[in-house]
Amino acid sequence: MASLRSTFASLALLVACSPAAAEPTESSGDGRDDGFLAGKADGACLDAASPAATGVLAFVNDAATDLELLDRAAEDGGVGLTRRAAQNLVAARPIADLAALDAVPWIGPASCRALAEYACNEAERCVATLDVMTWNLEHFPKTAATEDAVVELLGSLAPDLVGVQEVESTTALQHVVDALPGYARVLGKRADTRVALLYREAAFELRAVEQLFTDDADAFPRPPLAVTMVPHDAVDPHEVVFVVVHLKAPLGRQQRGSPPRRRHQAARVDRPAPRAHARHRRARRLERPHRRGP
Repeated sequence: MASLRSTFASLALLVACSPAAAEPTESSGDGRDDGFLAGKADGACLDAASPAATGVLAFVNDAATDLELLDRAAEDGGVGLTRRAAQNLVAARPIADLAALDAVPWIGPASCRALAEYACNEAERCVATLDVMTWNLEHFPKTAATEDAVVELLGSLAPDLVGVQEVESTTALQHVVDALPGYARVLGKRADTRVALLYREAAFELRAVEQLFTDDADAFPRPPLAVTMVPHDAVDPHEVVFVVVHLKAPLGRQQRGSPPRRRHQAARVDRPAPRAHARHRRARRLERPHRRGP
């Protein structure tokens, strides 16, 4: 098949921790033998496979996480453990896993919630990775085998989000999406759009779709597609804007004028239209210098 151009990258995402609320008690601490792993049916503090669990273990094993920080009140910038819980936690290091943490005397549901909230929301130790990709599909679909080739590659890489350019058949693109469980697509509102976005619904919540610079066909004959999303489980969930662009090709009849025009287009995307800029807190341009792939 013809060569296809793509770029793959990973983004770090801080994961928020919102532990289940505790039942009111006379004391905010735990009993000596209380555990936090047994009550998962009633709302677990931590999922062992989650970035939050990894972050908590990294935090409790860090030498900088000292007794003073652990038992300082949360309203004063500390974790908020009881003195007994903090002392036993420090004495138990290194703590290999959640089961070992759960076995520490005086570390129960309340302590787990306090540790998770501090490790994730204050110490920012709970980090998940989002894989994003941009792919110039080059007159997609170029041949009868192109759809299957795209499905095979995306299935093997499993990116969380893919910006694609040169989509000539939205029907063919939908066939690709249908063959990738858990993915959805976003298209521009213009019938002649040649850019699109594919994303994993488990990773993002879709908020808004907009095509930029539709009134400036001279600068942007291919309007960029701005997609506003909220990554699931992010700390202080905020909107992230992914902008899929298809800049002027560096080769062709207007070869000499192409590089300056591409730089101008890129600068305009970095400073979006006022209405888009007011609504979006962050933008990521998905089209980067391409590398050729199979």
